[in-house]
Amino acid sequence: MPAGAGTPQRIPIDESESFEFPLCGIPTDVEIEETGWLILVKQGRPGYVYARAHLHSEVVNTNIATGVSVRLVRDAVENDVRIVRGAGDLITITAKSPFRERDYNADGSLAFFTAGMVTWEVVIDTLGTDDLEDDVFVTEEFGGFVGRNGRADVDFCAWYTGQTS
Repeated sequence: MPAGAGTPQRIPIDESESFEFPLCGIPTDVEIEETGWLILVKQGRPGYVYARAHLHSEVVNTNIATGVSVRLVRDAVENDVRIVRGAGDLITITAKSPFRERDYNADGSLAFFTAGMVTWEVVIDTLGTDDLEDDVFVTEEFGGFVGRNGRADVDFCAWYTGQTS
């Protein structure tokens, strides 16, 4: 481990939620399940806490009127790659995530496959403390995507409507 590194803390993730949402204008029941783990480790001279999450997500979107569903499955590793202190108590976290996502038709067949890497930056106000619980989210900016976008030329709403009507 690098100098100044702490003992990694591994936190299991097992979350699920469901809610109704007008997806593409269609009343939809959305069910989300996410499993995996989060690893936190303090490292570097200032002792910033870096996060790495291994995630498996499944989303089932069901047209409430017809009861027909489509499923989206995503596997990703989200990594903090750089943390920089800015003015005052602000820090900027640069993160990246290699991932793969499979979208399935109502009949269970594969509709789209997307794989690649996304990057983003998050600005956090630490409020002058080392307590992660009191940090305040300020902004998030998408950095970009490289890879194969299986939905690049697809009208998602037309696909969803066609699959679940």
